[in-house]
Amino acid sequence: MEASSGTFDIDDNQAKFDEFFRKYYNEKILEVVRGYPENKSLIVDFNDLDKYDYSLADELILNPDDAISASNKALMSLDFPSDLPRFDINIRFINLPGTSKKLISEIRSDQVGKFLSIEGIVRKATDVRPKLVMASFECMRCGNIMGINQVESAIKEPFLCESCETRGPFKLLTEESMFIDSQKMLIQESLDNLHGGEHPKQIKIKLEDDITGRWIPGDRIEIVGVLRAVRRRYREKTSKVFDIFIDANSIKPIELEFEEVNITKKDEKKIIKLSKDPLLYEKMKDSIAPHIYGFSSIKEAVVYQIFSSPRIELPDGGAIRGDSHILILGEPSTGKSEILNYVARVLAPRGIYTSGKGASGAGLTATAVKDEFGDGGWSLEAGALVLADNGIACIDEFDKMETEDRSAMHEAMEQQTVSVAKAGIIATF
Repeated sequence: MEASSGTFDIDDNQAKFDEFFRKYYNEKILEVVRGYPENKSLIVDFNDLDKYDYSLADELILNPDDAISASNKALMSLDFPSDLPRFDINIRFINLPGTSKKLISEIRSDQVGKFLSIEGIVRKATDVRPKLVMASFECMRCGNIMGINQVESAIKEPFLCESCETRGPFKLLTEESMFIDSQKMLIQESLDNLHGGEHPKQIKIKLEDDITGRWIPGDRIEIVGVLRAVRRRYREKTSKVFDIFIDANSIKPIELEFEEVNITKKDEKKIIKLSKDPLLYEKMKDSIAPHIYGFSSIKEAVVYQIFSSPRIELPDGGAIRGDSHILILGEPSTGKSEILNYVARVLAPRGIYTSGKGASGAGLTATAVKDEFGDGGWSLEAGALVLADNGIACIDEFDKMETEDRSAMHEAMEQQTVSVAKAGIIATF
């Protein structure tokens, strides 16, 4: 996508958005207004915008702040029926083009301030908290009340009183101020997109209003938003290196499917031929960690676990898991850890390897922590079993875990509820 030339004409683009909404989204806008406040967002497909005016679609990618502001002004200028109240509606864009879809590890400095889309797994999520957007201050000298829009991270007070022209002091009136729901999340690259022993990259996500409180650690989501850069402080000094985060515009879940493989006619012939091979099971077993000699029964069990069977949903709401768990016992230095590493790295698209020696029960399932990420508040962090949801969790040195930590895994291993994980487990003892 080429960079736009010239300056952003907000009035011209407001007129374009006005025509776009009237032509494509008139009925949907009325549905949102009628469903307010349960429905507060107008979902706009980028493909519709690109079809209407490709230059306006380019402006959204390259100058998202100005483009979204123009779209908001256009939406609020529309003539609603007299019986419908006028509300602030969030405009949320989905289905960005492939050029704007990035892996977290691919994000670079030239994308700061641009509209982009990423996919990942929720690693941490804070509690939903009110964020101050318009503060009302009372002058303690004359009693005059003033409203100040809050755009910075720190609260901005009036410089002078508009009535008595003194410099305060001022009192914040919380009951007359305006707040909005806010939340922070930490997103980790999906393990499906990693190669070999790559370490998954992470990025912070900031959410506001009606998209908050919907996501929990372990969810796989697609985020559309603006890449921001903020100054990093180290020991009270300002660094020239900036931290980045994504100011989320829209979020949607992505289906939990294994990566698709394009099968050619040649591959199809090989698969059919292999399916008729009487030594098929032997060849499958031998493909598990081929550099480790022997362990035929263990490798056979790993094959069964990797393929498993469908999860059975019962009519009464219960479920029967389709996979088994494996516990490998053996002498030291016999290749147990190598088999686990091989499964996690190569055979399982959502394989997680962790050591029981350094893992706690909370680190394997999920835990609530109070740290700087949550600005001193609580945040929920996903553990290994949650991140390996619909995959395989490989736990080395299972016997080194504390008894109470192993007990924390019992429910996840037995029932595999959605709130914990649906992951097969291979452990060494």
